[in-house]
Amino acid sequence: MTEETFRHNGIISAQDAQELPVAKLREIFGADAALYLDVRQYGSVYAVLKSETKVTLTARLVDLRTGDQLWSGEATASSAETKSSNSSLVGMLVSALIDQIVDSLSDRSVQIAEIANGRLLYAGRPGGLLHGPRSPRYGADGQP
Repeated sequence: MTEETFRHNGIISAQDAQELPVAKLREIFGADAALYLDVRQYGSVYAVLKSETKVTLTARLVDLRTGDQLWSGEATASSAETKSSNSSLVGMLVSALIDQIVDSLSDRSVQIAEIANGRLLYAGRPGGLLHGPRSPRYGADGQP
């Protein structure tokens, strides 16, 4: 729906949307704020003894009336977070081979991106978004 709204307003690329003046965004969407999200890293990296799927996101929330940045954050999630390395060399090689096969048959990046997204945008987490005025927890995080 957002993409269609942008297209209807002559904006056809993500770069064009990122460069829009905040007043134009407010005019198009009637919103109070916009969340700019950047994907810094997305995908799998393969090495001899391990493979890792990693997603890093950064975001900033901008007031569409003033252009002021209200919040910014960064989050990373990795498939390596849950792996232990207490194996023998043969065990590590077998594990790496299995991981590479699984990674090539399925895209773990989507699940890892969901984790990074939750870490970045879940209200109330340290460094995360604050609760908004419609939340029953509004103001509970010590910020106006």
